[in-house]
Amino acid sequence: MIEIKRRPQAASSPRKTFAGAYHAIYRAIAEYHEQHYPPRLTDEYWQSAIEGIKAISIRFEGEAYAKALIHAVFAELEAEYKRVRDAEPGEQQAAV
Repeated sequence: MIEIKRRPQAASSPRKTFAGAYHAIYRAIAEYHEQHYPPRLTDEYWQSAIEGIKAISIRFEGEAYAKALIHAVFAELEAEYKRVRDAEPGEQQAAV
């Protein structure tokens, strides 16, 4: 009788999986940030910003880390928006 030994399947390296997953999250959120910075004082800008967040949320559904990063970026954009809005008092009425 001939015995065939199977090679054990190489488990994917936790390091490789970790790096790939986190790099994808970093890349997606960095691209989002670049597209939406600096914030603009228009409704269209905020619609685009929200659509971008929805797309990232769908792509990384269930990833708490992605959710935390996009929340931090959105908070930073909102703070910058308020700074710009307050620096341009004439635009405040149109932006609200």
